[in-house]
Amino acid sequence: MQPDSPSTTVAKGPGSRRVRWVFVGFALVYLAGVWLDAVGAPVADVVPRPLFYFMQVSRLFPNALDFAIEYRVEAYSCEERRWSELDVRPFFPLRANDKENRFDRAMFFYRRSGPVMTALDAYLVTANNRAGTSPIGGVMLLSLRIPIPAPGQAIAPYRRRPLFEYPAPFRKYWYRTSLEEVHARCDEEAARRESTSL
Repeated sequence: MQPDSPSTTVAKGPGSRRVRWVFVGFALVYLAGVWLDAVGAPVADVVPRPLFYFMQVSRLFPNALDFAIEYRVEAYSCEERRWSELDVRPFFPLRANDKENRFDRAMFFYRRSGPVMTALDAYLVTANNRAGTSPIGGVMLLSLRIPIPAPGQAIAPYRRRPLFEYPAPFRKYWYRTSLEEVHARCDEEAARRESTSL
């Protein structure tokens, strides 16, 4: 039995020749949009936003930061009468199988929202004081902007360093409890602990 001879017909794309040329035209317009966006042409002013989204592949991170951001808290100790770092990780446990810290998420999205920062302040003070540790009267919420080494330089493994190891220019303060509120909370906490000890 003779093996089948190879087919001599050429495979063609779907539709008529005119339809295929329309697809070629769309492809050329798309590639031109990608190229124009890459060189900085104002493509967004001409192309509708849903289509422009797919033309931005050449600049996925045009405004990438050259520093890493960590969010931290300083708290006012009612007993020591001074500000020092407060580790808030026990108050925001990571979700199982997620590693999504809700404190960092709240700070990232709502650091400019007064009502959210006020609520976060109240939660941190209440959570800390209920834990039975040294009472606090208020907080300062801040971000650390830690420079990323230049390409080719060695990067040390991540280690959570204490806040005092970072110089002042690395810190950006977003919220601070008013001093009146700090003193009122400290007085209230002292009165509460005194009444429970009687």
